Amino acid sequence: MNNYAALPWKPYEITDYTDADGNRYFVRMTVQDAMGHRTDDVYTFVRAHRGHLLAFKGEQRMAQPFAFSQVDYFPGTKKAIPGGLKLCRADVNDYKNILAGKLAIAPADPGAWHYNSETTDIWLRMLTVEYIDEKTGLWDCPDGNANHGWDCSVYALVAADVIGVRYWSRPEARPAKPVKKAAPAINP
Repeated sequence: MNNYAALPWKPYEITDYTDADGNRYFVRMTVQDAMGHRTDDVYTFVRAHRGHLLAFKGEQRMAQPFAFSQVDYFPGTKKAIPGGLKLCRADVNDYKNILAGKLAIAPADPGAWHYNSETTDIWLRMLTVEYIDEKTGLWDCPDGNANHGWDCSVYALVAADVIGVRYWSRPEARPAKPVKKAAPAINP
């Protein structure tokens, strides 16, 4: 096992960003998929960065949007996880339906999903690779197709739900920035 927990968080942690209007936004939560081939490493890394990072497992169906499970042992072993770990489980089909709905909203309308101008065609293709299987009613990704952009967008929705973004009060509207008028040209 690599010592990912020893990696410093700060060099690649984006704690905030500023939009074109100078509004500052803070990153409150990050969700990391824990169900790949390196679950032990993910659990160790997440424990080292509690409060910033959630270990995550997507479920096909759940009775609620998300829930937490206590994990006390590394997978497939009897090796205890010191202090245990809370694993966030979420109904990914529900969140994928939400994301698909947001992507269908016109960009200028409320609730639309936005990306910045540097978003690549590769990323956008990853948002369109999954489809709903008509037999099961579940989202499916064809074998061999990258869907990382789709998954990351779903994880962002899960993180927003976990920290209760929908219940936050809206910030007070800032007064519009004054537009500087150009000085009149002087004709000699």
